[in-house]
Order: sequence, then C-alpha cells, then structure tokens
Amino acid sequence: MADYELKNRLEWDQDLQAQHKQPAGDGEWTVAQNSRSSPAPGRAPPTRQHHQNQASRTNGSQARRTARSERVTTRRWQATHSRNLIQKPTRRGPERLGSETGNTAEAEWRTGTVPAIDHVKIPNDLCLQDKHYEQIAREHDTFVFSNQKHEYGGSRTFGIWGDRKQAAKTREAIADWIDAVWGPSKTNRASTFAKVVSLTPKLREREEMRWIREVTKQLYRQHPPPDTVFQSVGNFHWPSDEYTPEEILGASYEALDPIRMECSCYVVYRGEHRTFRIMGLTKDVLKGMAMMRKCFYQIAARQVTGPRKYLLHWPKASKMPARVSMTAYEYPSASSPKALEAQAGKSPRGMDYEDDEDFDLQSIQNDINYAKAITSILNTLPKLHYYRGNLQMRLRLGMFLVDQFRSTEDGTYSLPEYEAMIRESQFIGHVTQEVGEKHVESLLLQKFQEAEDLIAPKDCMIHNLNDVQPVIGITFTFADTRGDLCLTQEWQLGYGSEDFDRCSEKWSRLDPETGTPRTLLDVSLTNLIDGQAWQIDILASDPVGPTSLPKSLSKFAASVKILPAAARSQAVDRPFVAYNPFTSLKSIQQRVSYRFVISGTDYNLELSRFQDKTFTSPASTTKPAEHTLYEARWAINVSGTCWESNFAENEVLQIGESTTWAHDALTWFPGDMGSESQSLDGGWQQLLEKLERIEDIVKNVKASLGGDSIIGMNAD
Repeated sequence: MADYELKNRLEWDQDLQAQHKQPAGDGEWTVAQNSRSSPAPGRAPPTRQHHQNQASRTNGSQARRTARSERVTTRRWQATHSRNLIQKPTRRGPERLGSETGNTAEAEWRTGTVPAIDHVKIPNDLCLQDKHYEQIAREHDTFVFSNQKHEYGGSRTFGIWGDRKQAAKTREAIADWIDAVWGPSKTNRASTFAKVVSLTPKLREREEMRWIREVTKQLYRQHPPPDTVFQSVGNFHWPSDEYTPEEILGASYEALDPIRMECSCYVVYRGEHRTFRIMGLTKDVLKGMAMMRKCFYQIAARQVTGPRKYLLHWPKASKMPARVSMTAYEYPSASSPKALEAQAGKSPRGMDYEDDEDFDLQSIQNDINYAKAITSILNTLPKLHYYRGNLQMRLRLGMFLVDQFRSTEDGTYSLPEYEAMIRESQFIGHVTQEVGEKHVESLLLQKFQEAEDLIAPKDCMIHNLNDVQPVIGITFTFADTRGDLCLTQEWQLGYGSEDFDRCSEKWSRLDPETGTPRTLLDVSLTNLIDGQAWQIDILASDPVGPTSLPKSLSKFAASVKILPAAARSQAVDRPFVAYNPFTSLKSIQQRVSYRFVISGTDYNLELSRFQDKTFTSPASTTKPAEHTLYEARWAINVSGTCWESNFAENEVLQIGESTTWAHDALTWFPGDMGSESQSLDGGWQQLLEKLERIEDIVKNVKASLGGDSIIGMNAD
C-alpha cells in the first residue's frame, strides 16, 4: 500500500509541476507592504544588492495590484524583511552563447575585402610560443593576424586592422614588447611576460606544423571568396522567432567560430531566408550540421528555469506537530547601523505536538519527499548535458527562512495548511548560508574533529583529523555591466612547509539580471522541530578566460598577496590578504575551510568559517572605502567527487559539443564502498543516512549547551 501511494503521489506531483489553484474563499492575493526596505543584504556576497532591489520591485508591483482591489482579505501573501529574497522564475532574455566578443577591426578582417591598415614583423620563435600580440591588439581596439604559413628571414609579417592611429599605436606597442623579451638588451619588463626559449629543431618543426593548421582554420572565420566552388552546401534554419542570431551569436556570428574551424567549413547567414549556409566538403558539412544542431541545444539549455521545491522531513521517533508558527530568526550582525535596522527573519516551527505517535505515517511521508527530491535532481541533470559554464551541486545545512508566505490572523497554520502553502507558486523561502545559532557554530569544528567514525582527512598522508590544515579562500566581486565578475583564490600550507601555496584561482561571471549565480535546482528538506534544513541546489556561472578580463582586473589578480601571519592566526575581522583597494569592488568573502572525506563514500564534507564585507563606495587617495562588515559564521556543505568531475566537462564544453556523463542515479549517487546494495536509489538512501549523522552532531552540540530539547533524527 505504501509503495502504491508513493508511486501515485510522485506521478501526480510531476504532472502538476507546482501549478496550484488559488484556494476558494481567499479573495484576491495581496502582499503586505514593509514599512521600510531592508538595507541588510544576504549571506552570499554577490546576492546582497540584488535581493534588496528584487524585494522592492516585487513589493511595489504587488502593492499596485492591491490598490486596485476592492476587497481586503484576512489572508494574504506577505513578503518578509528578508535579506535573501529569492527571485521567482521569470522568462529570461537572450544570452550570448560565446564569451568572446569581436570588435569593429575584427569584423573588417572577416569580410576578406578590407586590407590591413598597417603591418608589423614578429620573430618566428616568439610568435610561435607567445600570442601576447593579440592582447596588445585588443587593448588598442585593433585586430592582428598573419596568413603567412611559412617564415621569411626568421620572422612573420602580421597585418593590423582598425583605426589608423590605433593601428600605429599597436605596432609601436608590439615593437616594445619584442624589444623587452627578444631584443639584445632585455629590459626589466621582460619578467612580466611569458618566458620564451630557443626552440630545438624538433620542437620548431612541431610548432611550425601547428601554426600552419591554425592559420588554415582561422581563414574559415572569414567570408568565402565569391568565386569559390563547394562540394556541398547545407542549410540550417534559425529556429527562433523571438531572438535574432545577432543577439545570441554576436554581430559577426563569432560564436560559431569553433564550428567553422573544427569542420573546415564556411558558415554564412542569409537573413532573407533566416538560414545558415554551411559550405565545404561533404563530410565536413555533415559534421558541421550536427554541431549546429548541438549549438542550438546549448542555446536552449541557457533558457531552462530550474525547479523549486520546499519539502519536509521528520526526525525518526519524533512527534508530529498539529500547528506551525513563524518564529523570529536573528541574522548575523553587521557593523553598519543601517544594516542592523533589518527586521529578524521568520523560520517555521512546529507546535502543539500530538500525543499519538504515527511513525508509519512519518516514514511514508519521508519516503515520498525524499523521492521527490531525487526525482527533481534526476529530471534536471539531462537538461544540463549542453550547458556551457561552471556548475556546482552541493548540499548545505542551515536554517529555513520564509521570504514570501500566506499570512493569517493569528500567525499560525494547521499542518495541512502549511503543507499546502509551501506547494503554492507564490511561496518563497531559502536556507541560510550559516548553520544557525552562533554559540553552537563555535563548537562545530571541535565536534567534527572527534567524529572519526564518520569522516577522515582528504590527504592520505594525514591520519589525525586534528592535523587537517585549513584552506584559506577569498572571493572578490567586481561590478560589471555584462554581469558582475568574481575572482576566487585559495591558499594552503605546503606539505611539511610553513609557506602558503596558492592552490587555485578562478574567474567567473554572474547572472547580469540577478547579480548571483544562476539557480538551476532549488530543493530543501526542512525539519519543523528545530527549523533546520538541507538545501540541495545546482548553481551556474560563466567561466571567464584571462583574455576576456579588463587589464585592470588582470593586474588586480596578480597583485593579491596572502598575509601569512594573519592567515595563521585566523583572527576574526582581520584581512588575510593584501589587495589594491582602488577598484570597482562590490563585496569580499573571506573563508577558512576544513575539508574532509566522509568515510567509505564518494562524498566530501566542508566546514567553513566565512565573513562578508560589502562596499558602498570605492576607496580614494583621501579616504578609505565605505563598507559594512558582517560577523563571521560557520557553514556546513556536502559535495560529491563525481559531481565535480562530471561538471568539469561543462566548464570546458566547446560550442557544438555535449558532455559524456550519464545522468542516472547510480552515476550521481553511488553506493558506499563495499556496499552490496545495487538498487537505483541505494546510494541516495545511504547519502541521506550520512546527512542524518551530520545533523545529529549539530543537535548534540545544542543539547550539550542546554538548548531546547530536540529529538534527533536517530533518536531512540
């Protein structure tokens, strides 16, 4: 009977797709207006300003609808004073498929009819090893290219396209670069460029062949000569009436350059027929047509709106509440008086617990909600095979807070009413970045270091959990009109060393509409007994290559230096790095992360102390930047090694290609090492058991501090 109910509930849930009718008798839905807008932002640095703006836009539009209403009801939708108001899924505008954007000079070169305005010679060994001349051209808004397949006199001649004055400056800058790294008397500036060495005959031959192949491929980026005869011509119709190819692929359709170069085909758009013509050899045209089809799958993948589900889970051997109320939650404190004016958040909490213990009903409801969660994950993954970008799937333990909810006269709900409300499309909530209750968080590291039966060091050379060295991380967020840019850098003590080594550096671009990573999956499992919840999400951002960065930000990244004494002390409110403050910084997040592996599994546990700083004005030579500093808090995240390795394919996915990973449950939720379970959801159930144990450690810390009596998930 339980299996039958579970099966039918799941099918019903998938068919509805979270579309619920308005309850009869409630009249028109309205949103309660806040007396003042909350200046305090959200926990994730990129989200702070966006959440304030989004709350203002949401409240304003719904208030206008309220003013037109002739009836005022006692039940209405209310927006809280939340610093983390989550944006409702909306129709997305057109997005560029490729990150590289050509300039006017490159567009002139593409026509194949505009001659170069200037020329410059570059030594052969230098241009074979270093393409710094391309960066120089971009800085001067020009374009540099050589179709010379073989060297003459030890050098190659490059044409320069663009404005005549800028072309002259480009030629001079390239000449200065050549003198700095290749001239007879190298200057001190040579150390700022890539090291160039003399090539051996064998290496030179290999580089020459690579150069010839590259030049041949690059020529397909131009328009074909008018008298060219092709073996085959394929037509690919533009499938969208809503967006033009220029909006998605660029003014010169430069996003299709990888297809042109990979297939050795010319790709030209015919506007009168809304058709791309692919011209070349038959085998190359067939390959190009297949890549064009995948290219449009990649465009469609960017338009996917991720599912959002708010689910409940009940601790084992716990009583069911008859009603649910909203309790106050205090956000992390801030140094700014304006930020402190923010009202407390609201967290749902069970009350009026029933004496009758129906553990079978709890088990059935848990099974249904756990199945809904993994179904949402497995339904989302197939849509991401063609998604180009940085993807990250994680589980986070925090407090569940409501951002928009149906208000009642007495502020309480029966349990069925609350369950119906969280299924409504108007309902919005989120899980905090911090675990919750800072006095509990301060003891978490010690308690996890004692959990040797649950976790182990990631480094096989370390045997004691207390010997695990933290990873020092920092994320800078910069304002940019195309989407805020994020720089994440991490350091760790070298093995057997007292020096910090930089272990990673990554640039990414956030969603230009929201100022946050894009949410492709948002599922939470909330325990109404204490308000804690597991957040399951998939977040996406766009990778940014070094050539796409403004010169000032490239210099900023190179100038960031870790302060060893501060990093070792791990003092709160003290910066761990030195950086240039005269930039368009929006926020900084500083982290101290302890990373472990969950024993016998493919999953990792990260315990991090993080601290945010937001800026309201940039620094100047006369005064420092105005900022708000938030108190340091702790976060618990769980991730899978296979999740990271699979999504690594998406980060380097080429245009016209797809990922190779499978999207089944066994791939993404493998069973424990040595486990005999081979069922499709066996690994998922084992992961849930590990999450219960992690949550129990937090509950035990609360109990040791004399907190409220909370029945743990594994309580007898």
